[in-house]
Amino acid sequence: MSKALYIGRFQPFHLGHVYALSQITEPEIIIGIGSSQYSRTDDNPYTYEERKRMIESSWQDIPATILPIPDIHDEEQWAAHVLNITGPVDVIYTGNAWVKKLFEHAGYNVKDITIQNPYSGTTIRQLMKAQDAAWEHMVPHGVPDIIERISKNL
Repeated sequence: MSKALYIGRFQPFHLGHVYALSQITEPEIIIGIGSSQYSRTDDNPYTYEERKRMIESSWQDIPATILPIPDIHDEEQWAAHVLNITGPVDVIYTGNAWVKKLFEHAGYNVKDITIQNPYSGTTIRQLMKAQDAAWEHMVPHGVPDIIERISKNL
């Protein structure tokens, strides 16, 4: 059975990620949550577990394995580090030029995905900071409730 890998930070999980995942044709999908060790910063506000919950609440119809991918800050070893966590995969899907370069350099099959704008974690985080509710239309249905619960517990 063919296995695909898709990596993102998912800060937060948004409709662009849903669109990216819909482009994967392999029957088995591994979703790698990158920078998994970071949270409560401007760029990485959510923990690995919170991001996993966002994905699970939005992507329940498709069987996927969700795994943490901590940063190691070593480009030479990064692809091997990722695959040490995920196990073997047949193809990596990405819209990120850096991820594509590193996996292709390591000899892996990489397929480009189409990025659907205006969905961007940076834009969503900026709207949230400005208390502009427009961000709620950029994420799947269950995500605003999860984010609201997280905010109340901080």
